[in-house]
Amino acid sequence: MDAFFQINGKKNDPNFISMKMFNEALKRKKSNDQRSLSPFKENLDLFYLSLLVGLKFNVKSEIDHYELGELTDEWTKELSENSNAKDYIIALYLIQITKKEEDKSKIKIILNKSLDHKKRTTLSNNGLKEIHEYCFGGYEKILDYFEKQTPSSIVDFLVKYKKLIDSSA
Repeated sequence: MDAFFQINGKKNDPNFISMKMFNEALKRKKSNDQRSLSPFKENLDLFYLSLLVGLKFNVKSEIDHYELGELTDEWTKELSENSNAKDYIIALYLIQITKKEEDKSKIKIILNKSLDHKKRTTLSNNGLKEIHEYCFGGYEKILDYFEKQTPSSIVDFLVKYKKLIDSSA
């Protein structure tokens, strides 16, 4: 795996809401509705927010459960060049996968297995796969929190997302 993917569907679940469908409810539009104020520009925006939920709650979902659609082979320009957000996301991921390990040599093995500084994503194939598992677990948690519905507005999404992130469940 050397690209970012989104969920187009879930195997054996015809009613599953794809990430693309969920994202369309949030994405900035050039109309007069509320979405014209949305901060969502890229399809990867929902990926990042789902990943944060997966990391916060330590939930993963196996990639094999889904039908996937390719998003891109690198981080968005806004995230990698215009801010340090990519580094923060990778740091949160590394904290999650090493937090129960105290042996420095084992931590080094985990880091070497997860990172590849020669790639534009800075992640090895294993690290990129694991980030997807956290993202997809986080997306499932978001869907559950939204009662398997797309948000009615960007404000609805942001309010509920904040409550989810602030919760301990």
